[in-house]
Amino acid sequence: MKKEISLALLLLSACKERPEAPTAAQNDRLNEAEAMLDEEAGNEKGPAAEAADP
Repeated sequence: MKKEISLALLLLSACKERPEAPTAAQNDRLNEAEAMLDEEAGNEKGPAAEAADP
């Protein structure tokens, strides 16, 4: 019984740990990277995809 309670407490304490929020500079870089990925995805849907549709 003590092992089960100890395990439950250990699991609960592990769930409370969360990563730190990104700094403003990191957030800006993440937004830029996301925009670049969106542009690349848009390029794949460009003229070739439009020509394939009847």
